[in-house]
Amino acid sequence: MDTQSLYLKERKEVARFMRRLYKKGLTTSLGGNISKRVGEHIIITPTGIDKGTMKGKNVAILDMDGHNLTEWLKPSIETTMHLQIYKDHPTINAIVHCHTIFASAFSAMDIPINAHLIAESRMIIKEPVVAPYGLMGTEELAKNVSETFAENKVLIMENHGVTAIGSEMIKAFDRIEVLENAARMTFITHIMSEERNLSDDQLAQIDQL
Repeated sequence: MDTQSLYLKERKEVARFMRRLYKKGLTTSLGGNISKRVGEHIIITPTGIDKGTMKGKNVAILDMDGHNLTEWLKPSIETTMHLQIYKDHPTINAIVHCHTIFASAFSAMDIPINAHLIAESRMIIKEPVVAPYGLMGTEELAKNVSETFAENKVLIMENHGVTAIGSEMIKAFDRIEVLENAARMTFITHIMSEERNLSDDQLAQIDQL
């Protein structure tokens, strides 16, 4: 098997979304990770490679048991978390995890992100949920995050960052962007001491879309 050319189209897609995540200021040069399920494998961004210049050839390939088919690459420290999510949620094909500034700040506070300010945030991210803290790279973190995804497709990781899942990459990526925007709006309305939430009837109409 020519592993270097295996799933190259999908690996290029993952690398492209990681570069996009970095260019939009949603992650740091070595932070965050993105993966995609492809058949009986997952492809995932590696550790130690600049996220702003990542290429498809830099994206690692693993089987669902975690065996690395690209031994010259070191998979993300959060590989265990990604694998656990895919095993527990068979309809999910893409995961985006990062440390956005505003949403991650809320991960270290007991103040919720308000998704009731505009229709887009209500429709895309519903009610953001919080996964209990777990040390990065551990099975505890993987379990906490995967179990919390039973409540929503986007979540805040306590004192860590944010993660979103989707049936395809663009949906997971969009949820991260909308969550970060909702966090920014929550911050703005909080410091201005002024907000006008959508009414219960308006929220119910959005939920029916």
